[in-house]
Amino acid sequence: MFAMEGYIPRKAQQMQMGNLEKEEHQEAQQLKQNLLQSLDEQLEEKERKIKEAQEELATLHNKVAKAEQQVLKVTEELKQIEDAVSQKKVSEVEKDCFRQQLSNKIRFVHQLQEEALELERQMQKQRQEMAEKEKEVEGLQSFLDSLDPKDPRHVSVDISSHFKTGCFLF
Repeated sequence: MFAMEGYIPRKAQQMQMGNLEKEEHQEAQQLKQNLLQSLDEQLEEKERKIKEAQEELATLHNKVAKAEQQVLKVTEELKQIEDAVSQKKVSEVEKDCFRQQLSNKIRFVHQLQEEALELERQMQKQRQEMAEKEKEVEGLQSFLDSLDPKDPRHVSVDISSHFKTGCFLF
């Protein structure tokens, strides 16, 4: 062994001391925080899509109701025309006119029936999509329920999910 004289330069690096466990714990907390934030965003997106689907379903219900009203109205008009034809002796020209009107009304009824069927198909599709979205929300909610309830993020997400689903518990 030997010894030599030396000096410590002024621009020497500062030595850092730390605890690896503490850093790993902080990284795990940050990863957990990022996961919770991602789950929150997914939950909000799913709830927004469910709300949109519900609004679209309500619109489709309104369209079906209007189409049904139109079918009833046209059916009543057809009955009135049939009654008028049977009660009167109508000239051939008037009969042709009535036949043309009747034909137009029948086409219109068929068109309304096709639209009603299409609306019913769309409503069924919306119901299926809503069921899928609700299952996804339930899955996210069950994951959220598995988190530590003492975590401040858990409380925030819990309040947010109750607000979004319309369940206000005070």
